[in-house]
Amino acid sequence: MDEKLLSLEQTKSKLRVTGVPSSNLEKICEGCKEFIQYAYDFRSVIKSLDEGVSVAESLIEEYEIIPRADDIYSFVKSRFASQHKILGEVVGMNNAKDFMTAYLSALMNLSNDDKFRIDVSELNKEEILLDNLGGCLRGKELVIEGNVGGDLGCNSQNSKIIVNGNASDYVGVGSQNSKITINGNAGGYVGWNSQDTTIVINGDAEGNVGYCSKNATIIVNGDVKERVGHHSKNSKITVNGRAGEEVGYVAENSRIYIKKGFDSLSDNIRSGTKIFVYKRYRWKKVYPSFMEIIRRFIK
Repeated sequence: MDEKLLSLEQTKSKLRVTGVPSSNLEKICEGCKEFIQYAYDFRSVIKSLDEGVSVAESLIEEYEIIPRADDIYSFVKSRFASQHKILGEVVGMNNAKDFMTAYLSALMNLSNDDKFRIDVSELNKEEILLDNLGGCLRGKELVIEGNVGGDLGCNSQNSKIIVNGNASDYVGVGSQNSKITINGNAGGYVGWNSQDTTIVINGDAEGNVGYCSKNATIIVNGDVKERVGHHSKNSKITVNGRAGEEVGYVAENSRIYIKKGFDSLSDNIRSGTKIFVYKRYRWKKVYPSFMEIIRRFIK
């Protein structure tokens, strides 16, 4: 038996000896503590969020925890901050935060419920922004009240995530067939490596929107600082505000729509990409221009 599974069996055996609390919410809290300690002890083995969620799912099933949507809401609302503080003193605050979000995703994935709501506004008051919320979700809907950290919805599949607040960098990184909505501002690299995903930012975003996205649809209803469409492929990106410099940087076969103008186009736009601006009540193509088409033909 490999090291990871051996430790998991030892942790399960310990729980069977000590017993689990009768309350389902208490079971969730106890399972969280056990998982975080395990994940910390074997942090050199658990090297990705996907692995962390997988291990957490095994623990949840073994402890016979029933992850209901209302219990998950209560766990985040009333227990998360205290557990983060206590466990953070043992494993480090950042480790505790990352492990706890992996545990949350595992709870939701194993739940018979499909729709979840969590409130992180109290955590925000303590200057805690949770990274990886909704990471590795599979076929679930999640509404988050409050501001979140980076990597929201990372590697999610066939899921729907709504944030009623702001998000940090890398919204939807690695997501597939998902829909993510931020009812606030977002950081940089929105949609990084996302595929067949729709992302809507109802505020402003930092640079590099659509970075390495494939077949994605990304809408920013505010402004974007720079490099809209950076390295995107076969994606549609719309900015209903103003864009900064280097629009279309290394974009390939993408459609980019900028409603309120931009500072500059990139000198490195790849084939098949078209860029439009909104003028006189209609979208007007500005790239490739007629002269650009002639230049390419001559080449």
